[in-house]
Amino acid sequence: MGAGQIINPAGDFKINFSGVSDDMRRKSAEVGVTGQIDTGLIAHQFAINSTYYQEDYHLRGFRNLLNQDWITSIYNPVWGPEPALPKWQAKLGAEWDVAALQGLTLTTNATSASKQYLSVGLMLLS
Repeated sequence: MGAGQIINPAGDFKINFSGVSDDMRRKSAEVGVTGQIDTGLIAHQFAINSTYYQEDYHLRGFRNLLNQDWITSIYNPVWGPEPALPKWQAKLGAEWDVAALQGLTLTTNATSASKQYLSVGLMLLS
């Protein structure tokens, strides 16, 4: 809900609905090799490493969900009907361990909310 604004000394105020949502996805992987090689009198140690990191962060804000500001009183507030928000939400998911590649899991999901949006994803987990 957004911040209300008092509009007169009688305590009437106007307000509209606002908010934020965020989504964060992180992926990382690391692979490395360490070893030792002896070349006669001199011993060598080595390390080779590679790291991958990715982060996607999306911050979404919405303001003025109502078509016009709601006006009421701080002393006797009267609220109207709820704003048009999703009436239902459904989520379907599946997970599959790949037998040929030990430690690899495929995960998928789909989310739908009152025909307002559909989100489908596929994730590889190891």
